[in-house]
This record gives sequence, structure tokens and C-alpha cells, in this order.
Amino acid sequence: MQNSKSHKEYKLSIVRRFEFSSKHQSMSVIVKNNLDHKYRYFIKGAPEKIIEFCKLDTLPINYIEKLSELTQNGLRVLACATKTLPDEDYRGNEVKRSNFDNNLTFLGLIIFKNELKTDTKLFIKKLRFGNCKLVISTGDNPFTSISVATEATIIKPHNNIYICDIDDGPKTNKYHNLKW
Repeated sequence: MQNSKSHKEYKLSIVRRFEFSSKHQSMSVIVKNNLDHKYRYFIKGAPEKIIEFCKLDTLPINYIEKLSELTQNGLRVLACATKTLPDEDYRGNEVKRSNFDNNLTFLGLIIFKNELKTDTKLFIKKLRFGNCKLVISTGDNPFTSISVATEATIIKPHNNIYICDIDDGPKTNKYHNLKW
């Protein structure tokens, strides 16, 4: 079956790039379709953050469960979303990414795994033998980090793991920022 629409080449130009930000846990771009001159916003980032920007009716029903399953298996997961923008000039410095991070259509998840290097476990063993304290500091999903740390033998399957979030609220004691 032939498509009656034109087979023109689809051409996009990046008009504005918002680099990765740990605050936003994402990076995004505004692109222009050079064929129809329409603008579109695309974002990729931490699935826990991107979900906050998406229209609920565009998210899979089992989004949280699937994300939990993937991260607990040591997989890295990024979410992607988009929206069409009104026709205007998006090249100026006054354009702020927070103006676009709402009412997005969820596109999907990018799922990948970084395999451990073959000598990782050997180096971890040598560090333990040298009485080094082993610590992981990462911006990954906590469950991905736990899975990788277990695979690398940094933590043992029987170890207790505690997860907390840092809260920006008022400082009431020395542990003021921790939400367990």
C-alpha cells in the first residue's frame, strides 16, 4: 500500500539546547521542523522526574511497577517526553526550560545496561584486602545502584540498605535534610 503523503525528507534543527541539570534531572531541546516550520520540545531524563511533567493519560498504567522492576535488575533507565510548541522565536536567552516542563506527552523509556569490566571484582577484592572503605556515590536510581554494587561485590546480598532523600526544608537538627 502506498502512502499518499509526500515522501519529503524529515529535517529538524536544534533551536535551543538545555544542558543536563542535576536540579531538573534531565536535558532537553527545542527543535524546528524545517519542512513545516513547527517547533517541538523534547526531554530525556530520570523517569522519576519526567513523570512529573507528563500528562497522566499518556503514561502506561504500570509505569512505576515497570520502572521498579527494571532498576532492581541493574538496568539504567531514561524517560522521554515531548510536546508541540506555539509558533514563536525560541532562540533568546530569556527562554527558560521550566516554561516547557509541563503537559508533556510521554514517549517511552530508554533502557540499557552497563556491564561491569572483567577485572572489577578483582579490584574490589584487592581494595577490601587493603582495608579500604568502599563507597558508591552516584546519581543513578537507588535500586540500580544497589544492583550494580551487589554485582560488583561492594555490598553483600545480606547487607542492610537504607535509602533517604534530601529535603530542602528548614534545618531543625544535624539530620535536618534526611527523609528516610
